[in-house]
Amino acid sequence: MDYKCEICQREFKSLASLHRHVKADEKTKLKDFYANILPEKRDLLTGEKIKINSNDQYWKKNFINKDNLYSWMRNPENKEKAKDICYFYLKEQAKKFSLSFSQAELYSSQLPDIDDLDVIFKEDGGYYSVCQNLGMSPRLTEREFSINRSPIEIMIDTREQTPFSFRNLKGVSETPASLVFGDYCAVPPHDGKLVIERKSLGDFVSTFSMKDSLNRFSREVQRARDEDYYIVVLCEESLPMVADVKFGACRATGIAALAGMRQTMQFFDNIQFVFPRIGFEPSFLAERILRMGKSIQNVDLQYLHDKK
Repeated sequence: MDYKCEICQREFKSLASLHRHVKADEKTKLKDFYANILPEKRDLLTGEKIKINSNDQYWKKNFINKDNLYSWMRNPENKEKAKDICYFYLKEQAKKFSLSFSQAELYSSQLPDIDDLDVIFKEDGGYYSVCQNLGMSPRLTEREFSINRSPIEIMIDTREQTPFSFRNLKGVSETPASLVFGDYCAVPPHDGKLVIERKSLGDFVSTFSMKDSLNRFSREVQRARDEDYYIVVLCEESLPMVADVKFGACRATGIAALAGMRQTMQFFDNIQFVFPRIGFEPSFLAERILRMGKSIQNVDLQYLHDKK
């Protein structure tokens, strides 16, 4: 897939090249080009009009929601076009990012999940192989992990106002502590340098959608990396819930927050994010993660959680 000028029918390898052509050769403003010349973008499954918020989004967004994407892509008749769409999107991401997308990052993009991408790119060696060929280093690729089943003591930061309760979990005790990083960590012999940063829905959106808050958080992640800590950000709500949230007319939206999440994961190697399935108790997920220790550094937690 290339970028096509609907005025002269020429095709361009990059969006920037198309924009230069439209403005210089066609003497047309980009606003008019997108509003009056390009055809309306419609959902490939339902034909419904797609609301487009940016020029870049026009070329990448093909579905109103993820359900429509999955329904369309799983139809065998759409196999080749689905492959073209996914490859085009990954190729564009490779221009900006150096690492493959994790399961959580994929959810917030216009792409299906890892298993579906493996099917789509089966003849090319699978999702990670395609990413590598495009210049994005595969990460979080391991599927094997260990869980320490021995009794575990979980330290809870004293600043947590309404902390998770682990008292009803077998073999788990809890104690308040003043933690250097995160809100929860385990006491040795479990790995004490794996920490969980708990985020409510509102806190997650405000932290990762606003520039100043994201910068503050990034500095904290850098300090943690300097001291060999690994952070798992555990949001209390599911990915669909996060993606749909909007706080009035401000820029604090779930979509913007997920973009901030992608930026953070692409820049730091000591952090990943996980969102519980709808109806799954976050404290159970937190206890399971802390039992895994820093062996999770090469494991995609969201993928594992989605598949269990």
